[in-house]
Amino acid sequence: MFGVEPYFDEPFYAGFNIEGYELGLDPAMSSTPPGPGGTVAYWRVADIELGVGRFTETGAEV
Repeated sequence: MFGVEPYFDEPFYAGFNIEGYELGLDPAMSSTPPGPGGTVAYWRVADIELGVGRFTETGAEV
């Protein structure tokens, strides 16, 4: 999505440095029920419309 390879890539965690910001991905546990309550992501963008567009173009649901 960002064209950046992870600097840390293990089955339990993948870490990305995206222009000085940390993006950490932790795999979902099969024992965790589906639904909200586990992860919150914050992104700072110069243009919110362009930012949301970039995410939705690559498959994100808003």
